Amino acid sequence: MPTKADVIALAHRLIGVLSADEVPSADQDAFATDVLDALFEELRYTQGIPIAWTLASTPQRALMGLAETLASEIAPHYGRQYKPRSSGIARLRAALLSDDRTGAMDLGDAVVLTQGQASYFEYALYPTTVDLTGATVVFNMRDEYGTTVIDGASATVVTATGTPKVRYDFTTTNTRNVGRFRGDFQVTFADTTTATFPETPKIPVVITDPMGGSEDPLDALGDYF
Repeated sequence: MPTKADVIALAHRLIGVLSADEVPSADQDAFATDVLDALFEELRYTQGIPIAWTLASTPQRALMGLAETLASEIAPHYGRQYKPRSSGIARLRAALLSDDRTGAMDLGDAVVLTQGQASYFEYALYPTTVDLTGATVVFNMRDEYGTTVIDGASATVVTATGTPKVRYDFTTTNTRNVGRFRGDFQVTFADTTTATFPETPKIPVVITDPMGGSEDPLDALGDYF
C-alpha cells in the first residue's frame, strides 16, 4: 500500500514541482509532512469519511483523493495553482463512501473531471455474459437539464469477454463546461442488435472548476442522491 512518502511525492508531482522520476527534497518533505499530518487529522473528524488506517499505509483507492487534497493545500506555498481542495475531498468520498439505498448509484461510480481536462474512464458492463467481440461502442452524455452534450462519440472496447469493459476518452471540448452530467454507452453487437449500458441509473459525471468556482463537486455529487 502507498506510504506517507508516496502521498507527498505524488502531491508535489500533481502541482508540477517534481517530475515523475524526482523525489521531494528534505525541506519539501518536512513542509508537506506537517501539512499532511494536520490534514489527515482534520479529515478524520470533519468529513464523515471512514478512515481506519494510518498514513504509513494508505489504501490504494484513497491515494489520488488524499494526494489531490494535499496538493491543493501546498500549491500556494510554491506559487502554483491547483484544483480546489473540495475536488480532492470529493474524490476521497467517492472512493470510500457507499450509498446502499435501493436504486442509488454509489459515489464511487461518479466520474469526477476538471474543466478543460482531457482524460478517460473505463466502465465494466453487466451482466458479465455480455460478449463485445466484433461490437462497436459509442458514448452519450446529457447535462442535468437533459440537453445532449456528447452524442454517439466513438468509444473503445477494452475487454470483450469475461468482464466486458469499455472506455471513453474525454477531450478538452467535452469538459469545457462545469456542471453535472449523466452518461451511458450504446453497444452495437456483431449481429447488429443494440443495447445501452447502464439502462438506469446513468453514469454520473461531475466537471469541476479548477479555480474553485461556484460549482462545488461535493454539492454536485450530493445532488445525485
